[in-house]
Amino acid sequence: TWLYPVIVQDFTDMRNKVMGELRPSETLTLCGDAQFDSPGYSAKFCSYTVMECESDKVVDFMVIQKGQYEGELEKQACEELLSVLVKEEKLKITDFVTDAHSGIGKMVREEYPDMHHAHDIWHFGKSLRKKLAKASKQHPKIAAWENAIVNHFWWSAKNCNGDPDLILELFHSCIFHVLNIHSWGRRVKIHNDIKKLKEKRPYPKPPTLDTVNQKCLHGSLSKGRTRKGMWFKLGDPDFEALFKVVTNTKTCNAMKKCAKFLHNGALEALHCAKLKYLPKRKAFTMDTTIVMMMLVCLEHNLRLNTESKTVQKVAYSRAQKKYVLKNTKIVDNISFKKAVMAKVRGNVQKKSKQSVDLARYKRKDVPKTFHMVERPSIQVLEEQKLTRMNRS
Repeated sequence: TWLYPVIVQDFTDMRNKVMGELRPSETLTLCGDAQFDSPGYSAKFCSYTVMECESDKVVDFMVIQKGQYEGELEKQACEELLSVLVKEEKLKITDFVTDAHSGIGKMVREEYPDMHHAHDIWHFGKSLRKKLAKASKQHPKIAAWENAIVNHFWWSAKNCNGDPDLILELFHSCIFHVLNIHSWGRRVKIHNDIKKLKEKRPYPKPPTLDTVNQKCLHGSLSKGRTRKGMWFKLGDPDFEALFKVVTNTKTCNAMKKCAKFLHNGALEALHCAKLKYLPKRKAFTMDTTIVMMMLVCLEHNLRLNTESKTVQKVAYSRAQKKYVLKNTKIVDNISFKKAVMAKVRGNVQKKSKQSVDLARYKRKDVPKTFHMVERPSIQVLEEQKLTRMNRS
């Protein structure tokens, strides 16, 4: 087509410019996330995008098809893209932020030991809310504290100064707060009771803060801020269920990776904008998926340098199960689309039809089908066919 070569050329120029800006840096913080082409477990394509956290610029992306690689799609796409950025483009990535994908975490530990793998705080907060909501089905008292505990996690991540041990100590202070205990430095009996609940679990660890600072940092609770009937008591089954959630070993180890307070909110916004060009209700070819991803990345990076206005809209939050105010940025991107179409018209008038080279994004041969076995002929299947109905 006439459109695809223009998009590919503009994206290549933009990508080379971004790589040139990032290559001299000795400390790069990148975030990555994947999106599949269809909901559920029937995805054919997986697109993995990497963005620079400080400027929110898209660095590069990778699209792979099911059957093109062995193993889980998101992990394979991330591994392929990191290989391009580190080994080919020579980027010095010090921090890499993703969701809590165990396969990606293991891959980064083994292949890039000098790279710090951090967890996105938004994804972790979402996961923590789900665990609290699940526990509240059998222990309804936990539901009253769900929002407060998630907000307390965000506060702990922001005020721990990058210390993975301090973020846990700050977060675990909620154990005492929900018991209506707001200064616990000298409460020996409370600490002994907590040790009994802890059993053989490694968390919560002994406090590192001095006795004076082992207290809540909020002001005195007025009558309007107290929770009548909502405080927990030691030995209460609801409190024991909450204690197991907030001191779970896997949850606490994952929380340590949130200590640098890094998140990829701009990457989530990019995925929302992508659905405008690649809706999940329709099927697209590999080439179309790659080119439309280029268009999305071009539009996103352009929006960063374009004046915008922020308006507040009323939206329903499925996580909080209520209506909230959300800030929405309105950016005029018509000039960008007009510039693309002007180049297309110029090529049509000159009758200079250009070819599209997508070899960089097809690192392996794309199979005709995403099944892991070759399709046999009808004759072979007829020879192999067995039936119990023959009586001869």
